[in-house]
Amino acid sequence: MSFKDLVNKSAAIYHNNEKNWFPDKKLIDDICNESSNFNFISFDVFDTAITRIVDSPVDVMAVVEKSLIDIFGAQARGFALARENAERSARHLAQKVGKIEVTFEDIYAELKKFISSNFAFEQKAKELEIEFELDICVPNFDMKTLFNSLREKNVSVLFISDMYHSADTIGRILEKCGYSDWQDILVSSELLHTKASGSLWSLIRHRFGENTRILHIGDDLAGDVNMPRAHGFNSIYYGRMRSERRVGADLTPDIVPFSILHRSAHLSSVGREKRFHEEWWHTLGASWGSLIVRAFVDWLAEKVQSEKIQHLYFCARDGYLIQKGWDIAEKYTPGPVTSSYLHVSRRPLNLAMGYCTSTPHKLSRELVEFYCKTYGNLTVNDVLERIELGEKERIFFKREAQSLFSSFNSTFSHDDAKKLAELLQRNASLIYYGLKNNYDSVIGYLDQEGLFSKTNAAIVDLGWAGTLQCSINQIIRHHGRKNLVSGFYYGLSDPSSGNHYRAGRMLSAFGCGFIPFDHQVHLRNGVDILETLHSARGGSVISYRKQGNTWLPLCTENTAELLQYDLVVAPFQKGVMEALEKWSTSESVGPLDSTYAMVPAAIAAMHSVFCSPSDEELKLLGSIKHCPTFEHHTYRSLINENVPADLDEMVARIRSAPWPVGTLKSWQDNNHAHREIFQKLAFALMSHLGERRLRQFQ
Repeated sequence: MSFKDLVNKSAAIYHNNEKNWFPDKKLIDDICNESSNFNFISFDVFDTAITRIVDSPVDVMAVVEKSLIDIFGAQARGFALARENAERSARHLAQKVGKIEVTFEDIYAELKKFISSNFAFEQKAKELEIEFELDICVPNFDMKTLFNSLREKNVSVLFISDMYHSADTIGRILEKCGYSDWQDILVSSELLHTKASGSLWSLIRHRFGENTRILHIGDDLAGDVNMPRAHGFNSIYYGRMRSERRVGADLTPDIVPFSILHRSAHLSSVGREKRFHEEWWHTLGASWGSLIVRAFVDWLAEKVQSEKIQHLYFCARDGYLIQKGWDIAEKYTPGPVTSSYLHVSRRPLNLAMGYCTSTPHKLSRELVEFYCKTYGNLTVNDVLERIELGEKERIFFKREAQSLFSSFNSTFSHDDAKKLAELLQRNASLIYYGLKNNYDSVIGYLDQEGLFSKTNAAIVDLGWAGTLQCSINQIIRHHGRKNLVSGFYYGLSDPSSGNHYRAGRMLSAFGCGFIPFDHQVHLRNGVDILETLHSARGGSVISYRKQGNTWLPLCTENTAELLQYDLVVAPFQKGVMEALEKWSTSESVGPLDSTYAMVPAAIAAMHSVFCSPSDEELKLLGSIKHCPTFEHHTYRSLINENVPADLDEMVARIRSAPWPVGTLKSWQDNNHAHREIFQKLAFALMSHLGERRLRQFQ
C-alpha cells in the first residue's frame, strides 16, 4: 500500500467515525445563541475548522518525500527536512527586511539552498505538497456542525489563518472538507500580517470598521485568543483537535507509520463522550506500543532463522509482553522454534555468577560492584540487607559495619561504596559461603529449564548492559557446559560492549552497544518507560524453592506496583495484544497493515514520544513509578517536578534523571520565570539531541 493509499484509508476511517462522534453540544449551542450579538463569527482554519490526519503538521513533508523518492529515486531523499529548514530560512530572511510572513513561493525559493541535487523535481514537489494537504486535511465535526448551524441562521462567517498557503489553496481545502458559502478567507501570506503578532487583527478592524463585532474561535492561545481580545474582539479557545508539534524523530518517511496510526487512534478517542484514564493507556498500546512490539517480533523471527536458534527463553519480567507478541505471531504462522518463559532476575543470577567468579579468599570485582551499586535514595541498611548471610553471620557482619558507617539510616553514598567494598573483601569467606544456597537453587532451576542441555538457545529481553546473559553463560561455563546462550534485545548500552566476550553473541533491534547510550537518545530517555510497560504483573524473582521435584520462583510483591500494573500497564498491554491479533490475521490496525511495522518506524515512534512528548504524554508517562534497583522496594516517579534551587543540583538531577527530556520539559512548562535557565541547561547538557530536537526548549 502506497503512502497515498494509506492517507486515503486513514481519512476514510475518520469520516466513517462521524456517526460515533459526540459533538461539543454546549459549545455549539452557546455560540449559536450568542451569534446575533456579532457581525461575524470567525474560525481559525488548521486544527479548528479542519485538522490533519498526521500527528504533527510537518509530517506532511515526510509523506511528500516518500512520493518523490518513488518518482525520482535517491536524489529526493532528505526533502522533508530540507523543506522544513527552507521555511525557517525564509522566515529568517523575511524578518531581516521587516516582513512578518512568507509565502509558499518564498519557501520554495529558499529550498534550492537545502537540496543537494539540481532540484529537478521542484514543480512536482509543489504539486504533491498541495495534493497531500488536500488529502490529509479532514473536517472537524464540531466546527462543521457549528458552521452549518450558523449559515442556517444567515450569520456571516470568516476564516482567518496564519499560513503560507494562499487563500485559494485554503479555500480548496475547506471546500473539500465540506465548507461553503463563507464571507471571506483572510490569510497572512497574502495580507503580510499575522494573528500571532496582532497586526492582522488591526487590519481586520480597519477593513470591517471600528464598530465591527467579531467572535473568533481557534486553538492557539496567543494568536486566536489573547490577540483578538487585545484588539477588542471576543474569542473562544478550542483545543479538542489540536495536533502535536513534535521534533523528536528525524523528519523522514520512517515517521509516517507512527504519525498516521497515532493520530488516527487519537482522533477516534477524542470524539468519544468520555475518555477514561485506562482508555488513554489502551490507545497508546494499540498505536505506539503495537508498532514497537510487532517490529521487534518480526526482527526476532528473522534473527532466529539466520542464527539457527532452536529455543527462545523470554526473560522475566521485561520479556513478558514480547513473549505475548511472539506467541500471537506463532499462533497464526507456527515455526520450528520452541519457547518458554524464564523466571530470572538480576539478584539471583548475579549472585550466582559472583559465587562462580569468587573464592573464599577474594570476591570478584563483579560481585562487589553488584552489592555496592545503587540508584536513588537507598539507605546504608538497604544495601547491607542485600548480602546473603545466616542469622549469626549477619549479626557479626553488621557489628563490624557499625564501625564504618555513622548511621545505617543515612543515604548510601559513593564514599560508602568504597567502605563497603573493603568490608566485603575483609569478610570474603563469610560472603562466599553465604552465597552457596542461592547458587544451588539457581543451578537447580536453570537445569530444570534446560539451560544446560539445550543447544542453539537464546534469551530475549529488553536489554541494556547484557549482564543477565553474562551471568547465565558464566554459570553455564562453571557448570562444565559449553552450549552458551545468545541474546536478542531491544537495545544495548555502551557498558555491554565490555561484556561481549563473556556474554556471548548479543544482537539488538533498536540500538547499538558500541554507541554511547546518551547518544541513543530514544533509549536513554525510554528505558524506565519501556521496562514498566513491558513487565509482567508478578514481582521480581528473588530466589527459588523446591517443591517436590520442581523448582519454583520466589517473587517480591509491592502493593503500589500491582496497582500501577492494573491501572496503567494492563490496559496498555491489552491494546498492544489486540492490535497484534489483528495484524496476525491480516487485518489492519487503524489504517496500517503489518508491513509498516518495521524497525525504522519503531525507532521513529520511540524518538517521537520519548524525545518530544505531548503535554498529555508528559503528564501520564511522567507519573509512572519505577524502581531502578533489583530490590523493587522503593519506587520513584519518572519526573521529579521539584526544581532544585541550586544550579549545580539542577545539572546533577538532569544527568541522573530516568527521563532527562521529560524532566526538563516539565520544569520549563511549569516554571516560566526560569525558562531561559532551562533553555541553557538543555543546550549545555543535551547537545547530543541535535539542533532540531533542542528547538522544543527555545
